[in-house]
Amino acid sequence: MFKAAVFICMLGLGFFSQAQTNFIHTFSSNTNGHYTSSAAAGGEVRLRDPWGGSNFTLNTMTDRYFAVKFIGAAPLGPNDQDYIDNGGSVDGEVHTVCEVYFAPLPAQATAKNSVDLKIEHKTYGYYTTAAGNEVYYVKLDTLDDGSPQFGIEGWRQLMEAEYGDVTLSNFQFKYKGGSQAVNLAVDWMGFFETVADIEAYAATADDGTGDNDEVIGTDAKLSNLTMDGTTIPGFSENVFSYDIVLPEGTTTPPTIAGTLSDQNATITATTQASNLPGTATIEVTAADGNTTQTHTVNFTAYDRTHDQLLITFSDADQNAKLDLESGSFETIDGHFMAAGYEESTGNFRQDFQYGFIDGTNETLTLNPIRDKYLAVKFIGALQGGFTLDQTPFDVYVDLKHTAVSSDVSFAGSIDANDYPLTDYNYTTANGNVVIYVPIDSLGNTSWADFSLDAQNGVNGGDPESSYDVWVNRIEFKFRHASEAFDWNIDFVGFFTTVADIEAAANGMDDGHGDFDEAVTWDGANWSASVTEDVPATLNANYTGAGFTCAALNVGTSDLSITSGTLDVKGDLAGSGAVNIASGASLLTYEGMNVANVTLNRNTNGSALGYSFVGSPVVSDPAITGANLGSTVYSYDETQAYSAEGGARWANAAATQLQAGVGYAQAGQSSISLTGTPNSGNVTVAGLTYSAGTASEQGWNLLSNPYAAAISTQAFIDANTNLDAAIYLWDDKNDGSQGTNSDYLTVTNLGAVAAGPNGGSYNGNIGAMQGFFVKVAAQGTADVTFTEAMRVSGHNDDASFFRKADAHELNLKLALTSADGSLYNETLIGLREDATLANDRGYDAAKLFGNSDIALYSLMDDQPMAIQGLPVVEGTSTELAFNLSVDTELTLSVAALTGLTDDFTFTLTDLQTGKNYNLSEVQNITFQATKGNNQNRFRLTYGTKSILAADKALHTVFKTLEDRIELSFGKEVSVQGYVLYDLSGSVLSQNELTLQTKQLIIPVQNEGIKILKVFTADGQITRKFLF
Repeated sequence: MFKAAVFICMLGLGFFSQAQTNFIHTFSSNTNGHYTSSAAAGGEVRLRDPWGGSNFTLNTMTDRYFAVKFIGAAPLGPNDQDYIDNGGSVDGEVHTVCEVYFAPLPAQATAKNSVDLKIEHKTYGYYTTAAGNEVYYVKLDTLDDGSPQFGIEGWRQLMEAEYGDVTLSNFQFKYKGGSQAVNLAVDWMGFFETVADIEAYAATADDGTGDNDEVIGTDAKLSNLTMDGTTIPGFSENVFSYDIVLPEGTTTPPTIAGTLSDQNATITATTQASNLPGTATIEVTAADGNTTQTHTVNFTAYDRTHDQLLITFSDADQNAKLDLESGSFETIDGHFMAAGYEESTGNFRQDFQYGFIDGTNETLTLNPIRDKYLAVKFIGALQGGFTLDQTPFDVYVDLKHTAVSSDVSFAGSIDANDYPLTDYNYTTANGNVVIYVPIDSLGNTSWADFSLDAQNGVNGGDPESSYDVWVNRIEFKFRHASEAFDWNIDFVGFFTTVADIEAAANGMDDGHGDFDEAVTWDGANWSASVTEDVPATLNANYTGAGFTCAALNVGTSDLSITSGTLDVKGDLAGSGAVNIASGASLLTYEGMNVANVTLNRNTNGSALGYSFVGSPVVSDPAITGANLGSTVYSYDETQAYSAEGGARWANAAATQLQAGVGYAQAGQSSISLTGTPNSGNVTVAGLTYSAGTASEQGWNLLSNPYAAAISTQAFIDANTNLDAAIYLWDDKNDGSQGTNSDYLTVTNLGAVAAGPNGGSYNGNIGAMQGFFVKVAAQGTADVTFTEAMRVSGHNDDASFFRKADAHELNLKLALTSADGSLYNETLIGLREDATLANDRGYDAAKLFGNSDIALYSLMDDQPMAIQGLPVVEGTSTELAFNLSVDTELTLSVAALTGLTDDFTFTLTDLQTGKNYNLSEVQNITFQATKGNNQNRFRLTYGTKSILAADKALHTVFKTLEDRIELSFGKEVSVQGYVLYDLSGSVLSQNELTLQTKQLIIPVQNEGIKILKVFTADGQITRKFLF
């Protein structure tokens, strides 16, 4: 028979571009793949390929004829006498010539470089197709070139030699001579074995370009599909998708190639797999130009979780069936669903069989080194009178391995007498039952011998995978059930440990919708709803919002969560990249295996400004302060406090980051850390409260150690050894030292900011957010973060400084300079369980350090950033402020929530005596002079009618650098004063008899001062901090 492949020829300079062939049917340089040419009378037309560059072959063992098919009639027929001996033509003129030049034959390779065989003929056979196309052919061993070496006998000897395919160094076919013009139109030419082959090909197969009798094919199949030159296992022309498991440790996918079934078809695209697992494809378009077929090869490396499991059952494949066709069965959504039958009166049985009875279906593998259990997972519970302590479970497995002379098998039964099923079953959280069998308990002699050989071989250096055994048949059955029953099988497979079985039962499944199976992402859609009850698997890259799942396997795909929360209740596995964008959250849990994750955070501020941050990943020597920015500091409370504060800050660029510890960073406005996310409890030990001034000691810098926000209230409530407040900070300066005025103070009552552009606090501490806390008592303390503190969401980049709770009675006041350059806040909240004393969780002291402006309330002369008061009519507190310059100020209501119509807050200006109903008046503007501790205002809560009657005047205090000023609002009789320090020592005193509206008392040094002023109306006592 002839052999066909694509051939390209150009007149005079024609060439072959593909593999060697002995047949030419498509000429790319001419019309519709045909070769057309013409010559005037006496000229010649020819087909040839380049001298010495031919890919044309002749098989000396099979090829016996050379044939040419023309489009229509041939230019010279056997009865066309006009072409023979016409006019003055030389007698014996040759009209058609086939010239063949061979490359060196094996026997002559050393004798000469080429052998020329010139075949000239005047007589030949011909055949006309039904459509009128003529085919001329000549039998090769009847030709004689007249040479002594290649006469007829020599040619016959050549044809009989067992050279096989012999390469032609040049081949040409031509017409010459004659008295008329010659028009040549060739459809194909080539070498054939028989005349019948010639006629069959002439009438049927052709080049698909439209001559009269050709058949335009719709065949887009492959006659062969190879990987790295070897035919794909199980190849068939009618199979278009293959799942190929490569040897263990394979890292590079094979290269695939296809051979067309119809040579007139075209391979339009070939895509090779780039990774493992990976997919390679060949796209074929049939000769008709419309029919297409994709041939797919899915490659995976040897993996114990895949080629050991049968997870999808199909009626069409006839892989799974009932033994001896007893009972009834069907496959639905990839599950095997069957009904049992009555074997004998009162006894019921159900048989399952996978694989043909003759053992030709080899899909699963078993390895004696690693596989110790056969497991079957059912959908739901076993039915129909089964009792796990009595029901026998019979197992039969036939195996095939090239390393042994005969098949390997094992068979046996487990029941109450040896391995009761009560000891070998597992039920998933959703009620699906798994039965598993120890393989060694079922093994016969052949299996035991093979297992021993395998163990000895592996000990001797053989790879474990070399002892994989193909499973021809699996059969198992339950017997002696007390009533008829149904069963639904989800998977059957082999496992190493019971833990592997349980993991597969809960996580790895076929994706067809049973209770606990995995849902898959294909790059565009999930196969089913993603919920916390089912695991999820990525088969393609995912970019988008977070989701909740029982477990997550990203495989080799990349996962990027751009918003929301990714909540993975179980393991997070895979080698693909996992990226959590700034503002998104990740929840993982203690005891679960979690792959490396990249966590990102944009800090609030420029690349020059400082921010307090921390690490959300497990401590690693490779993760240091340098990962946070070009400038990084840690805070050491045990160092002496100074006004500048610099002594407590230590360079932490080379320090290994610790979970829960806070750091100050500058130099970059975004942070990206890669590692295992923190989960479980995180304890920061050894927080300190050193001896010294109370307002300066006990401060420690922490950070949220998780990749999700945590509840501020949960943190405060859990850590009772701290003052019940946190201090968030995000400096807006140019990278120089920050000040205490940059803090946002937060308690369970609410939050107040240091500036008007602080963002939007939402009651939570964001991921990687740093914050200060104050230890409650002198000594050391530990602080603990717990998973329960974490919240879903609430982690966006602007989530600071606002708590949304419309049901709380809160008043936030802001003090602003006329030009807006100075701003500060304080918060007063009323709660049923609050008192006039310090309430943990509600009250927070005011942090000072910025000498420009501060607004605060007073509790026993203690400045408070946030103060909780009881919900009692007439409850009041003084408001004070510090100011560095004389300027116009506006005290405004920044927020007022939870107030009923009958009640209000009244603000009294103690200097002017005016009252303001803050339900009606939002802004109060006044002229202010510089000074600290200026208790100019009183805030009172109550009914509008009672508050309106209060016109009393009060003493207003103000401290400057060297004195205390008192304003009484009216003339009073002052009798003297005494100034003490905190130890009770008298610093200064004076007895006076003075009628005045103002009193000035000099102060010599810094520290806490207690002032007592004696008047005719009574004694005034007040505490001040200088």
